[in-house]
Amino acid sequence: MITSIRILMVLAAFTLFTASAVHAGLLGAFDPFEGAALPEAIIGAVLLAGALGALLRWPRSWPYAFGATLFAIVGTVVGLNFTLPRGSPGDIGYHLSLLGTLLVGVTSLVFAADSGSAKLNPQNNSGESGTATLTKAGDNQTKVVLDVKGGPSGVSQPVHIHKGSCDKLDPKPTYPLSPLVNGKSETTVNASLDSLEKGGYAINGHKSAQEASTYVFCGPIGSM
Repeated sequence: MITSIRILMVLAAFTLFTASAVHAGLLGAFDPFEGAALPEAIIGAVLLAGALGALLRWPRSWPYAFGATLFAIVGTVVGLNFTLPRGSPGDIGYHLSLLGTLLVGVTSLVFAADSGSAKLNPQNNSGESGTATLTKAGDNQTKVVLDVKGGPSGVSQPVHIHKGSCDKLDPKPTYPLSPLVNGKSETTVNASLDSLEKGGYAINGHKSAQEASTYVFCGPIGSM
C-alpha cells in the first residue's frame, strides 16, 4: 500500500511538469499562465527527488522525502490562491486533487518514520537479492524481517548485522539474526531503530554455515 502511494507521488511530480509546460504554452495556448510555469517546475523537481528517494528506499531518505512533500503541499496551497480567482474549473480541480494526493503521501511518510530498510544486493555472483524491513518494536528493540530471492532451497544461511559498510564490514557480527531459510528470516534485536539507522550498520548474508566465509548478499541499513 505504501509503495503504491509513493508511486502515486512520483506520478504527481510528473503532472506538475505537465502543468508547467501547459502554463508556459509549450503544449499549446489553451491555458497560458506563465507566472505559474516556473514554480510548478521547481515544485515538481523537488517532489520527484523526494518521492524517488522514498520509492527506491535510498538510505536516510525519509527526512528529504517528508520535507519535499511538505514543500509541495505549501506550493500547491499558494497555487490555489492564484488559481481560484482565475475561475478555471480544470485548473482548480487539478490543484485540489494534487493537494489531496500530497496529503495522503505525507501521511504515509509519517507512518514510515517508525520503519527502515536495507536493499540487499548480491555478492560473489550469488544471484541472491531482496530487502530487509526494520520496524520499531519498542524503545530499544527492532524487528528485522528479510525477504530474499534467488537462494538455495532448504539451506540455512547465517545472517548478521555488522558494523561498517558492505565494502568494509567489521568481521565480528554486532547482532545475529535468525538464519535465512527459503528466503525468509525474522528476528527482534535488542537495539533501537534509530541506533541501527544512524550507527553505520549493514546486513550481511552467508552462503551456508559450512561456507560462512562466502558472502552472498549485503545491504546498508537506512531509513524508509
